[in-house]
Amino acid sequence: MTEHEIGVPSASPQAVAQRLRACRDALGLTQREVGERVGVTRRSVWGWENALAIPRESLPALAELYGRTEAWILTGFDQSDVDQVVQLRIEHDALNERVTDLAEEVRRAVNELWAELDRGRGDAPGASGPASSR
Repeated sequence: MTEHEIGVPSASPQAVAQRLRACRDALGLTQREVGERVGVTRRSVWGWENALAIPRESLPALAELYGRTEAWILTGFDQSDVDQVVQLRIEHDALNERVTDLAEEVRRAVNELWAELDRGRGDAPGASGPASSR
């Protein structure tokens, strides 16, 4: 199962910008301070936070500074999140299959009960009931 099949979003400049700004704000840093720590200008940081560019070359340094993974900065998901979604999807599919199997078992049991009732009513004169309307 691919990341696309489970709905992991791609990197949009607006989403990346929001995550970068939130990380900077959480650390109480200015754009200038972030720029100094990752080796770029304040204007570059401003551009990233305003969705004008995605910090490709500075991504490893930003990830380290913010204590996040590069994947999280770009997508909002870490690999562990993706792995968890895949596992939940597998469990969901297994449960769905089990529910389908149980529904079939119930259908068969109900049909057997109706057949047994029909056999019992067949001996009585004028027998009628749900089985005759099926």
